[in-house]
Amino acid sequence: MNNKDGFLEKYVEQFDISGKIEKVTPQGNGHINDTFLVIADDGGKNANTYFKR
Repeated sequence: MNNKDGFLEKYVEQFDISGKIEKVTPQGNGHINDTFLVIADDGGKNANTYFKR
C-alpha cells in the first residue's frame, strides 16, 4: 500500500493516538494483512503503535 497524498496519516488520525504523529511506515510483507508502524511524539517520549489492516 502506498502513502499517496498522506493517506496513512489521515487514516491513523482517526484513532486516539497520544502525541503528535510524526511518521507512518509500512512494516513487512504480509500476505493478507498490511502492518504499519506509527511513531508519535508524546511530550518528548516516543509513543510507537502498530496498526494492522
